[in-house]
Amino acid sequence: MFPSSPSESSGLNRKRELDDSDVELLFASFMELVWREPSVQQIPGGRKEWTKVKQKILRENKTVPKLSRPFTESKSFYEELFDEYSSTISLPRNDPKVPPPKDQYQEAADALQNNPLWDTVKVHVVMNSETSCRTAIDMVVLTAVNLAQQEIGKKPAVDNALRERHVLKDAKCRVDGYPHKIGSWIVLHQEVEIPDQDVRRGLAVHGIIDYLIGVTPAKRVKDQMRDHRFLSQGFSGDIRHSMATLAEAKARLTLTAEKARAQVLVQGAAVCVMTQRRSVVNILTDGFDWIFFVISKRPNRKKLNSKLAKGSIQKRLNATKKPAEAPKPFKASMTCSLNVLVPGDLAIILRLLKTAIISDATSFESLASEGA
Repeated sequence: MFPSSPSESSGLNRKRELDDSDVELLFASFMELVWREPSVQQIPGGRKEWTKVKQKILRENKTVPKLSRPFTESKSFYEELFDEYSSTISLPRNDPKVPPPKDQYQEAADALQNNPLWDTVKVHVVMNSETSCRTAIDMVVLTAVNLAQQEIGKKPAVDNALRERHVLKDAKCRVDGYPHKIGSWIVLHQEVEIPDQDVRRGLAVHGIIDYLIGVTPAKRVKDQMRDHRFLSQGFSGDIRHSMATLAEAKARLTLTAEKARAQVLVQGAAVCVMTQRRSVVNILTDGFDWIFFVISKRPNRKKLNSKLAKGSIQKRLNATKKPAEAPKPFKASMTCSLNVLVPGDLAIILRLLKTAIISDATSFESLASEGA
């Protein structure tokens, strides 16, 4: 397990004194005592009007004491957040006895596996910790980043969609090696700290995300590329707009542990809240095995019921049906585990990574299933 950051460690000592129901009960008791005052009982409208006032105050002043938990503790509370865990995303996979098709992803996979540096990693790096596993993760992720950038350079429609999704207002510019002016540039951030995010009433989460792939204006990096400089920290602006997808690195043998998967789910929930997006893609990997998750925020039930109530009689009736259990704020789906050493799997991993970078997360499941 990667050591906790100071912000994660401090979360261990934060305690919640009262939960939501406690606060509302205390408030109701206090308001009942106030109502017993003779002067209060003289208000126009009587008890009925006082009840309306009480409900309005409670609705507008929901100051429930908040607990912020680190991502590393996700196993202890992730089931409070997820209504569905986890449906499976179907993937088209080739028969291992049949040579995989030579598409752009297989060509990129072959190039990576034939890279002398990849062979050096395999025979010289002992993959027994999270840090050592990141050596392989870096190579796979950067190969996918390169595929995504090539797609942007070849297809202006993809570039324009990214500019709109990530609110990139800088003008397009010429970049050597690309036939068209481009406006979007893929960047890789590591060790990104996510501040407190309210994932449900009374509960916030925070912590470190190992990998964050973002999209930033190409114009902002052009000068640094010309001067052969490395990209400097903070150049990409607002990380909330930049975010495309994220990944969590784990040591081998911990990938299938509930603790690791819970952490990935809660990270996704936090990013949904921070970016105000409906869905995000998060990835759990040890460099060899890769699992892709789509984490989605469920629509607010009050708003949903309000919309339904404006529809047909049947919809209004359905909207008034009280569920057996209140829905939780998030749901998730996941792929099977893919392994870079299984023939054909590395090409699928690269395709899914590229899809997660350049496509809207809400369409990831359908694109992954279709092999797009």
